[in-house]
Amino acid sequence: MALLAGSLLVGSLTAPLSALADPASAAGEMQIPSHPAVEAYARRFEEARWQPWFELVGGRAAHFAAHITASLRQRGMPEELVLLPAIESEYRSGAVSNRGAVGIWQLMPATARALGLVIDDLRDDRRDFWLATEAALTVLEQNLRILGNWDLAVAAYNAGPGRIRDAVALTGSRDFWELRSRGLLPRQTAEFVPRFYGLVLAARRLQLQVATPPNGGWSRLSAPAGVDLRILARLAGVPADVLLAANSELHYALTPDDSPRGPYLLKVPDRYRAALAEVLDQRSDELVRLHLYRIRRGDTLSEVAIAFGIPVSLLYRYNPGIQPRRLGVGASLLVPVRDGIDPAVAARQVQRLASPVAAPPADWSGSYVVQKGDSLWTIGRRHGTSAEQLAAANGIRTGDVLRANGWLARPTVRFRLLH
Repeated sequence: MALLAGSLLVGSLTAPLSALADPASAAGEMQIPSHPAVEAYARRFEEARWQPWFELVGGRAAHFAAHITASLRQRGMPEELVLLPAIESEYRSGAVSNRGAVGIWQLMPATARALGLVIDDLRDDRRDFWLATEAALTVLEQNLRILGNWDLAVAAYNAGPGRIRDAVALTGSRDFWELRSRGLLPRQTAEFVPRFYGLVLAARRLQLQVATPPNGGWSRLSAPAGVDLRILARLAGVPADVLLAANSELHYALTPDDSPRGPYLLKVPDRYRAALAEVLDQRSDELVRLHLYRIRRGDTLSEVAIAFGIPVSLLYRYNPGIQPRRLGVGASLLVPVRDGIDPAVAARQVQRLASPVAAPPADWSGSYVVQKGDSLWTIGRRHGTSAEQLAAANGIRTGDVLRANGWLARPTVRFRLLH
């Protein structure tokens, strides 16, 4: 997606979207309902004051829209759905809703995990435009199969299929507009569908179309665990910001271990594929920097991880069998070093973090509500203990991700955390 004549481009790579007004011009075309709410939104999008919004969203979408359009074609789905992320997230990969939906397709955690996406301390596949698109289109296909028409399928994408099924069961009607007029839909959903259709209608009238992505199409390359994308970009002569933006699901710009889906696949622009593939194949030993850190008195894995700017899980990966509560002074610890981190400076920071804390509490019968942004290390510092002791008391690992307001029910432990 890009901008021509100052407008957002959508549709096929060669034909203007207005051509889709002819039902014979595109397989699976989405029919836009003739409804006052749709027309009102269309006229609003056509106003000059929306021009900056089109430019902003078009700039973000320029890299992804052609890929999404091709995926829609492959599944025989209406190409107009390429505009859905513009409504959902304004094509922001880092978008997070107040309900916890993430990415350009605004996927909820349970939905994402059910479709095989990984969400952990190293990655959040909801920000992976490739995997998130596959997941979102699968959800839309399922909605269509269950509910029978695109009006309700799009509504279910916003409200969830259960909510829409309940409204259909109550009335016996599969007419979105009837359900809307009777007040049986959430207010947001009642406006979400006509807003989406209004944007599609405005795009047709403005004769908008998809332009060639600035860096060409997309490919994926298998990458081993622990590869620093910034080092890879430098060795391949590729702009680091392009590689980082394309793989924004990686929290630390480090490739993760294999997942149930298989090896991690790095998304690369076609124009840089050959250079990146050569480095991955021939210079893989240069892509991971390891520092041999010597444990000093008072050190913990949490403090080492914080000082080096990595998740604790990476320390477990490179030091298999390590026992965090039995770190011997002088023992060796392999630490992956991110690009731009000075190991000597990080080592000094470990010592500052390892300043003495109060003795662990004798009574572990209390409980704590995990807040957003908490870690075992920060909780431990507040309560006079260590991350390792908290983890051991709760039967978890120091690298586990804490979830705000979740409950860890373990009746055999003395100190319980909401996890």
